Amino acid sequence: MLRLFIDAGIALLFLSAFYFKIRTPRDTIRNIRSYRIVEGKWAVAAAVLLLAAELSIGFGFAYDAFGRWKEVAAVGMLVFFLFALSKKNSRDSVDCGCFGSIHWLNRHPYGRNVAMILAIAAREWLPGRDASVQSSTLLLLLIVLLILAADLAVLIRLEKEYSADGDLRAL
Repeated sequence: MLRLFIDAGIALLFLSAFYFKIRTPRDTIRNIRSYRIVEGKWAVAAAVLLLAAELSIGFGFAYDAFGRWKEVAAVGMLVFFLFALSKKNSRDSVDCGCFGSIHWLNRHPYGRNVAMILAIAAREWLPGRDASVQSSTLLLLLIVLLILAADLAVLIRLEKEYSADGDLRAL
């Protein structure tokens, strides 16, 4: 059961990162450029690869698919971004851009990434889980509903903030 919760949490984080980045593609490309890892002209290609990796890893954990490749890819990505973020933070702010323009989810990226790496490592010593297509699809549906609920909560909060000014263009 604990492995199911770990898989669900990791899938939720990767799929949330995917959703909130793809929702605001210009911000995603700008955030990628801010890391100064790839030249500006390659930022779009890097965004596509990043989104594909987040989606694949998220589905991999939701469906317990892809064998150890999902763990290797997830840990590799998290470690890479820990180093990239430390380089970026020597120049810029602490906002990692991991979850697009949803800034409250971008807080504490170091702790979050380390916790995810530890959770991925811990799941290897836990018994397997029921990864039937039906149970995994229900898990994925729950994750999608949670992501949409978070997005709706953000939109409601923004609407309240901007309605006082009469300026809804920022939505």
